[in-house]
Amino acid sequence: GTTWSYTITGLVEGANGITVTATDTAGNTATASGSITLDTMAPTVSMNSVTSPTTVTSQTITGTVEAGATVSVVTNTAASDGPAVVSGTSWSYTITGLVAGVNSITVTATDTAGNTATASGAITLDTTAPTVSLNAVTSPTKVTSQTITGAVEAGATVSVVTNTAASDGTATVSGTTWSYTITGLVEGANGITVTATDTAGNTAMASDTITLDTTAPTVSLNAVTS
Repeated sequence: GTTWSYTITGLVEGANGITVTATDTAGNTATASGSITLDTMAPTVSMNSVTSPTTVTSQTITGTVEAGATVSVVTNTAASDGPAVVSGTSWSYTITGLVAGVNSITVTATDTAGNTATASGAITLDTTAPTVSLNAVTSPTKVTSQTITGAVEAGATVSVVTNTAASDGTATVSGTTWSYTITGLVEGANGITVTATDTAGNTAMASDTITLDTTAPTVSLNAVTS
């Protein structure tokens, strides 16, 4: 008929130039040419650092990828999956619906030859307030400074604020305990607020009051019989 076929075997990595030559019964010839590129190399793909832990249920993740490849994002939770937006060698995707706990992420790049490569990461959603407590203070007192202590969730930071001119600042945290020395207590009630902030940004508070009393008591002696 007027059609032909041939199975090429042993294609090598890269461009394989092909020349097809037709010869008619009179010996005339004509050629056609083309090229088959064999690509068995996985594309390059990376995922940039994510914000984790976080209190926000959505996050835009980004990374790099081989030019011409497509990128898809899959999580192992009910959070959203889908194709990323690719621009040149950069990609981005906004994950929505992150669930409490660890959300594992797998990013898959597919090049024009169908080769794939993956990158992975995880976003932890933490919306639970940390635990914090303030141990009993000495009150009333005649001393203008006092070290206050308490317990806190591991990994959290603790700040101390008073409602007077007494000192405010960051407590020293060791494991699950904290301490802070308040100086400059003023006469009367000094309200204290202790705020714990966990690694995700959740906060919790505890409060108490130290009363400074430096006023001598009144005392009298009634007339005696003498």
